Amino acid sequence: MFLCGLVIGLPVLGWWLWPVKWVDVPRTPLATYTPYPTYTPYPTLIPTLTATPGPDAIVIGTTANLMEGPEQSYAVIGQANQANELQVISQYANCGWLKVTTPSQLTGWLLNDSSAISLLKACEAIPAGTFRPVTGVIKAFGSVGEGELTIDNGLSNDAVIILSYASSPAESLTAAFVRSGEKYVLSGIPDGEYIVFFAVGSEWNGKEFTEDKRVERFEETFNFVTSSTEYTIWDITLHPIPGGTGTTEEVPPEDFPSIN
Repeated sequence: MFLCGLVIGLPVLGWWLWPVKWVDVPRTPLATYTPYPTYTPYPTLIPTLTATPGPDAIVIGTTANLMEGPEQSYAVIGQANQANELQVISQYANCGWLKVTTPSQLTGWLLNDSSAISLLKACEAIPAGTFRPVTGVIKAFGSVGEGELTIDNGLSNDAVIILSYASSPAESLTAAFVRSGEKYVLSGIPDGEYIVFFAVGSEWNGKEFTEDKRVERFEETFNFVTSSTEYTIWDITLHPIPGGTGTTEEVPPEDFPSIN
């Protein structure tokens, strides 16, 4: 006897597990945060107002002569014209004379004549000026004699020569200005025994040199005698010369006679 049967196949359920290969995927980093810069306000612009200086003086006359020094005897070196605005550099004789510069950059001395110049600056605010006198007498004798003193200035600076009586050396009797490289004959010297002082320097202010100043005197005294037939003449050089017999010595500034 045959057994017949039906074999019913049931599906077998299950998971097939296949190996998986892991691959690292590179990660893109997040952007770093950069803060915005701190706001800095622009500075407030404040305009600077520069005042334009006005003139120190104005020419109100037709013209005004510019002189080499503060006296009418000096040479005329140019002119300032009407309405010219002037810069005042310095003054002399209590603003009787003004050292000025014109718009054309010419510098010289002007007589402070109110009919020609209008000074817009206080005199006390203007410094005393310096100048270079011409060779000649700057203080005359009170009396006149016959004696003569020839002065030869071979130095590189100008010089002022002062004569005083040997008996009273602090009192100046006469004075002469002798420019560098020039000679001068001081005449009309009264009889007497004198000391000869001299100052050497530059930038004369009417009383003394203000630059490179040196003061000396001749050690010997100078005697001037006049008779009916002759009078005394002396020759001096302010620079050393071969065979010279005169000797000098320095003088303390307080012992140098004043010209005034």
